[in-house]
Amino acid sequence: MMSFRRLLCRGLQTALALALSMPAAVAATFDGSNAFTCTAITLSSCGLDQVCRGETPDTLNAPRFLRVDVADKTITGTYSDQHEKATSIAFVGHGDGQMLLGGIDGAMTWHVSIAEETGAMALTATRVVENAQFAIVVLGACTRG
Repeated sequence: MMSFRRLLCRGLQTALALALSMPAAVAATFDGSNAFTCTAITLSSCGLDQVCRGETPDTLNAPRFLRVDVADKTITGTYSDQHEKATSIAFVGHGDGQMLLGGIDGAMTWHVSIAEETGAMALTATRVVENAQFAIVVLGACTRG
């Protein structure tokens, strides 16, 4: 029969091992190994006139939420009217604690940088239509699940 002291020590060792392994699990949350959801906090659109304007998902006809599934190579946007649209992820990279995604959707190119540890997100999308340059900048956050 195991003594109470020995049982307590084993329990503390197990708890310590679990606690020490958690930062590694949290740090890997936004590395693409699991799907996650991002939302826009601030949106801006910029034109050739060098003026950037604050926007909302509705004024830009942009999704409110982005479901990122790197394994499936898709990002699915959910719009304010609840319809969804998916786009393909053309490339995935990692560097300096960030996951970097990019792709093409019609005539628009886009790039997303996500901090692997915190889920902070920056997205840019650019397009040229009849010699009119246009860029969108979205700053947001991602959550697990």
